[in-house]
Amino acid sequence: MTITGNLSTMPAYYQDAYLSELTTAIREFRKDDRGIWYVFDDTIFYPRGGGQNSDTGFINGCRVSDVRKTSDKVWHLLDKQIVNPVQMRLDWESRYANMQQHTGQHIISSVCAKQFDWQTVSVHLGRTETLIELECGTIDENSLQQVENYSNELVRSAEPVSAIFVKREELQKYNLRREIKVTDEMVRLISIGEADITGCGGTHVKNTAEVGIIKLIDYEKIRNHIRLKALVGNAAYRYFEALHRQVQSAIRSLSCGIEDIADNISSLLEEQKSLKRQLKDIKTRWLNLLSENLQADADRIVILTDRMETADAIQLSAHWVKTKQRPCFLIFPGEKQNQFVFRLPEKDQRDLREVLKKLSEEFSFRGGGDKKLVQGIIGSREPDEAFRRNISDLLQKQGF
Repeated sequence: MTITGNLSTMPAYYQDAYLSELTTAIREFRKDDRGIWYVFDDTIFYPRGGGQNSDTGFINGCRVSDVRKTSDKVWHLLDKQIVNPVQMRLDWESRYANMQQHTGQHIISSVCAKQFDWQTVSVHLGRTETLIELECGTIDENSLQQVENYSNELVRSAEPVSAIFVKREELQKYNLRREIKVTDEMVRLISIGEADITGCGGTHVKNTAEVGIIKLIDYEKIRNHIRLKALVGNAAYRYFEALHRQVQSAIRSLSCGIEDIADNISSLLEEQKSLKRQLKDIKTRWLNLLSENLQADADRIVILTDRMETADAIQLSAHWVKTKQRPCFLIFPGEKQNQFVFRLPEKDQRDLREVLKKLSEEFSFRGGGDKKLVQGIIGSREPDEAFRRNISDLLQKQGF
């Protein structure tokens, strides 16, 4: 966002980013389906723009849910009507997080430009995460760590951060990090000591030390660029707090030191893979044995079984039809409802989807599948021997 005009005519949020309360008056308002939008004689609320979210807070006790700038007017969205005098109060925690984050973004972008010649293409300052898209085709973990280290060195150097307004024709006097393309008469610049100066209309801290800390947590390729994901200031501290809790929990669970967590987890994952393979082998043997021992009457193919998972029932039915070359209709208790699996041998040309329609009409079966295999759940009725006979009778009428 580029700002035009003299400093004396700027809104309060440009003159003093640390101002958290202000008394002013209503200039105009309009209504829409979101609420009531107000323009005031002055404001401490920063409007959405330049990749930065708008401020939040209260005006005469009403929550400010959005702030936008059009031309020379700053519109504030409230859900209720208010009257003069107007008392503004910022959500200071949110404002200060924005100030830390925006200053941190300038630091990261400056380091990327000066140390690696990676120019910033776009930025998005979220409520917690900072996203910076760089004109860079590839990146590696070593370079990422260097960016973080250089950035935190600049934070610790406690460089002053200041805003200045200059005429456009004077811009050539400054070693700007990026070109300013707008043609406004006055341009707002943000300088970080001797380290960086660039056009910006956002809110910033007064000293880089206030940023606290910068942590780069991830990156991804996007549009032939690299997008960094960073946590700045209080957001980074909350991340470290959460990380510490998780690490301490892992140390207690694994009974090891912090340096051994990764190796212990790798060992556990390998052991889990081995156990899964063993379990799969044992389960296959058990299902095959169960298939051999299950009995179906000569004129009926419906079998009631004990509780099992649907995947196991499907595997059991597959072994049944392969070895016996007969249809298999399994009814078994599931986790919440009674379920069924109905399978035909490959050589059987009938279509089970037609049979499922009849079962749905007669017994409230619900499910789906293909010609050779259907599965689903049974209605509220508890399956017993009488229910099995009823199913068998219907299947006999269908030619089974």
